[in-house]
Amino acid sequence: KYKPGKEFGLLHAVCSTPDMKTMFIRRNDREWLEDMVLRREGELVFDPPEDDETEYEFFLAELKTATILEDWTQEVEEEKILDKLGIGPGDLRNKVEIGEWLLYSMREMSNIFSKDAYPPLTELMTRLHYGVKPELLDLVKLKGVGRIRARSLFRKGFTSLEALRQAEMGQISRVIGIGDVLATSIKKQVGAPTKAKLAPIQDDDPDEPGTQKKGKDRGQSSLLDF
Repeated sequence: KYKPGKEFGLLHAVCSTPDMKTMFIRRNDREWLEDMVLRREGELVFDPPEDDETEYEFFLAELKTATILEDWTQEVEEEKILDKLGIGPGDLRNKVEIGEWLLYSMREMSNIFSKDAYPPLTELMTRLHYGVKPELLDLVKLKGVGRIRARSLFRKGFTSLEALRQAEMGQISRVIGIGDVLATSIKKQVGAPTKAKLAPIQDDDPDEPGTQKKGKDRGQSSLLDF
C-alpha cells in the first residue's frame, strides 16, 4: 500500500529494476550514500540488504541512480547534477527517459495492486518528464514554457493558469525570458482575450528543447536539447 512521502522510494524502486542501468560507485561516493541510507531509510520501499556486501553495493548503486532522478525533479541545474555524479548529459537524458517509462509501467500496475498509488505516480512521472517541482506542473505544460521560464513566472507571482488569465499582457511580457510574443501565446493558451496578434514562437527559445547551450567542455548535448 502506498504511503505519502515515499516519492524518493518510488524513484529508488524503478532504479532497482533490470531495465535501469545503475551508476558506478566511486570511492568517494560510499560515505555520502551510506549517510543517505541512514537519513532516508524510512522513505524507501525496500530495506537495505543485510549480511551481503555484494547486494549492498548493488543497493548503493541503485540509490545513487535514484538521486539523479530526484535532483532532476527538484529543479537542480543540469550542470550541477553532471558535476556531482560525474556523468555526461547523455547519461542524464538516458536515466530520465528510462525512469519515466518505468514509472508509467509502475503506475499501470498500481491499477491492479494499489489504486491509491496511481495519482502520486502520475504526478511523479510528469515531474520527471519536465524536471520540475509540483507547483510548476500547470505552468510547464504551456507551449513555449519550459522549466526555467515556468520558475521565472512563478517567482513573479504567476503561480497558476488563473493568475496568468487575470494578468495584463505587459505584466507577463516583462518576466525574464518571456517577451511580447510568448506572452501573447500564453494569454491565448489560458483562454484570455488578447488584442495582440498571435505570432509564432521563435525557434531560438532558450528554454525549449534543442536550444539549451551545451555543457561546458563536455562536447555532448544538454538534456533539454531533446
